[in-house]
Amino acid sequence: MDPADSSAADIVLPAQWIYDILSEFLYQFQGFCQKVRSNCTDPTFVAVNPEYLPKMRKHNFFDLWSYTDVHSILNSLFTKSGIKDKNTRVTATSSNLTRFGYFACVELARLECLTGDFLASIKVISSLNLTDRSELFTSIPICCWMVYNHLGVSQLMLRRFSDAIDSFSHLTLYISSILKPGASLSGDVRLFITEKFRLGTLEDSKKSDGVVSVIEGKEKKRLHKYGDKITSLAAICHALCPGKRLDDHVRIEINNNSKYNEKLHRLVEGDAKIFKEIFEANCPQFVYPGEADYTGTVNHNQECFKHHIDTFMEEVSQNISVLRLRSYLRLYAAIKVEKLARFSGASDNAIDFEARLVSYKHKAMQMETSITGDIKAQFSSDINFYINDGNVEIFSANKKMEKENRLDEEFISGVRKHKVLCDSLISRAKSVGL
Repeated sequence: MDPADSSAADIVLPAQWIYDILSEFLYQFQGFCQKVRSNCTDPTFVAVNPEYLPKMRKHNFFDLWSYTDVHSILNSLFTKSGIKDKNTRVTATSSNLTRFGYFACVELARLECLTGDFLASIKVISSLNLTDRSELFTSIPICCWMVYNHLGVSQLMLRRFSDAIDSFSHLTLYISSILKPGASLSGDVRLFITEKFRLGTLEDSKKSDGVVSVIEGKEKKRLHKYGDKITSLAAICHALCPGKRLDDHVRIEINNNSKYNEKLHRLVEGDAKIFKEIFEANCPQFVYPGEADYTGTVNHNQECFKHHIDTFMEEVSQNISVLRLRSYLRLYAAIKVEKLARFSGASDNAIDFEARLVSYKHKAMQMETSITGDIKAQFSSDINFYINDGNVEIFSANKKMEKENRLDEEFISGVRKHKVLCDSLISRAKSVGL
């Protein structure tokens, strides 16, 4: 069915169905890139199945899933829906075309992230109003996970660790809130859970006054698994940007990570192997966007994945030495450059070691999203210093200022919770005719 077809105007598809259609569309493309390309470049598989390649060429199967076609379809839906204007509010009752374009935006951002165009992925996601908790994508937990997961990974790969922590923290709090025992869900989230067509069957869902009170079954296990992935990536970002303060609840979730509990604590020690192991297991399965050579033995898709892992590990290796310097800088208010070099085990002379100190300040400068929404370079470390006549003068963030910032955050968090509660009460009152 063409979502733009006027004859289908009276057919209103549930939002969950529309998202599943587009999600499955991109999932099939990703599966083709990973499975088919892997088989075609595997000499053992080709030798055992000599008819495989001729059959694929005969029926033009290689041309069925091309990056340009998939990108063009998603971008066409996204453009025709007109949701690039943030003032256009999309709800569960919007037209099919509008909602197809809305979820095409989510899948397009996912596609850009999977193919390594992280800046384009963030730009596409910026079309959604992420500050509005009543946005349509928040009504479908798996869709919400996709949005913030690929946004956070894109920010991580662009060395915007502070923003990535915010994205992963938001998603961690979202998942924990809907998995909390006895938690009540309302609005469009209730619609998602009561739908039959969804990812995972909620066999044990219980209803009370039209509100689903708990999530059980396969969906609960799936969300727990995704929650572990997000907390692992959040721990990586915090290890690379320790100056960023974590939400207390997010910190608890990281400590309670059932799969990587012990290994996450070794990130702080700068263990490069642990960084690689955790990132490989929890990052998206990147795919090669170009035309593959099916006559050779090189698996371009696997090489693409390794390339992104190597890029990440190169950034980690540069940050590990910086993190070791930070551990010594926290111990002193002032110290000689030569003495700090000896403590760090560096064989550099004073001038070269000063260059390493400057690189520390360079790494601490990151692009961050300010309160006003502007993206600008900011100093992300909690320790600052300057070099004067061979002395390193060190000063950390003012403790009083840190306390005031925490109070501000708690106040703002309380205001947001109050607004959500008021909106929920108003919605309930309208539903009963008050």
